[in-house]
Amino acid sequence: MQKIDFNAPTFNGFNTGEDLLVDTCILLALMSESDPWHQTVSQLFFEHIFPVDKIVLLYTNSLIVNEIMHLSTRSLKDYFNRMQITHNTTLLKTQEDFTRDMMKTFINEEVLKVRDGDQDSAFQQIELTSRLGAADAANTSIANLYGLNFLTVDNKLVHNMYSCSSELNNIKKVYYTHPRHIVHYGFE
Repeated sequence: MQKIDFNAPTFNGFNTGEDLLVDTCILLALMSESDPWHQTVSQLFFEHIFPVDKIVLLYTNSLIVNEIMHLSTRSLKDYFNRMQITHNTTLLKTQEDFTRDMMKTFINEEVLKVRDGDQDSAFQQIELTSRLGAADAANTSIANLYGLNFLTVDNKLVHNMYSCSSELNNIKKVYYTHPRHIVHYGFE
């Protein structure tokens, strides 16, 4: 398993036709300007995934979709708390609606293809849960089942996946970046 920092000066993008399981934190960051990873993830997508001449295949699963919908307003709530702003329920509802609509569009337009596990990946998930956590074990076992590379900003997960790499031999690359690329900013 190769770990690749997508913000490293040597990163030249993904291989044509590369298959990536997109972790929850990446999609949340892409869809929420209040997410501290938004700037670096948006830059990655607009430079290396969305251009028409780049053919990168993106995947999700039902667990990631569920997590995204559950966590869709967390970054905004965290921002409100950090800035000691009373929670603005209208903005929270707007963010939740936007995330729901974007996820539907991404799935409907097949920007994100949905892949879920099977019996073997469920057994692998059980074995990996104590080392990766339940949700991450499910996501990595599905990526491993389909031979998908992995895209995340969760450095703890990257470290834990790497330590289990002999059991995740179908995941060839894990793309990540460093927390120094986090940007905290507010709304105009």
